[in-house]
Amino acid sequence: MNMAAELTAHHQLTQVKKLLERGILTPREAITVCQRLDAPDAPLAALQRACFVDYLEGLSDVWIQPETLSD
Repeated sequence: MNMAAELTAHHQLTQVKKLLERGILTPREAITVCQRLDAPDAPLAALQRACFVDYLEGLSDVWIQPETLSD
């Protein structure tokens, strides 16, 4: 396990989470970004990413775009 790779991957995942929370990314876009994050030397980060992608897939099923919200 490479600690530098783990920290880098964790930081990247944290940035994706922040963009999702701010509404800059939709769950589908966040999934795409997470799938592109490759950290072969970071197995713990890979597990965290896989769990987050599972969460995003569930979230994307119920996601309502701000443009489609009715008053």
